[in-house]
Amino acid sequence: MARSGVFIPLLLLFLLPSVSPDCYTGTSTECEETMAFVPAHSLVGEGIDVTTLEWTGANLVDTSLWHHPNGTCTICENRLQGRQKQRLPLAVVDWRVQISCNRDLSSSVEESAAAVGRALALDVNNDWMSELELLDESHGPALGGSKSQLTSYAYQKELQDKYMFVRQEMPCVYYR
Repeated sequence: MARSGVFIPLLLLFLLPSVSPDCYTGTSTECEETMAFVPAHSLVGEGIDVTTLEWTGANLVDTSLWHHPNGTCTICENRLQGRQKQRLPLAVVDWRVQISCNRDLSSSVEESAAAVGRALALDVNNDWMSELELLDESHGPALGGSKSQLTSYAYQKELQDKYMFVRQEMPCVYYR
């Protein structure tokens, strides 16, 4: 019976929402010190133009707010930048260093500029086509990625001669 008494609290400890071990609540004095924000904080909630596949600069979330009402803030020690202390915006709930590289190289071969645009548009994971009431898939490839720099490059090459376009990817994630 003694073992179950220890097991249940340990189980509950693992079921609690996780807090990044690199972040803590800073005192109001600590929070007043000048420090940078965590990397890529300004990308939170920023929109992507689905035709150019570029960031729009329009933020749906205010990432400049970092003070809690009681004067404290969340400070994270960034292990990838010499444990530098960095502020976490209020809009970011769960930030952590997470180094993860997929060592499996993925490749695809596209035979036209339209196919390049289609492949690029697949990287944008949202339902923009349904918002435009374009449920017929034949419209999607003509819109998504059609004005991106890579699609424009592929189109220029396609005008000159027959080309095949190879895309290779080995994704790495450093922050989550």
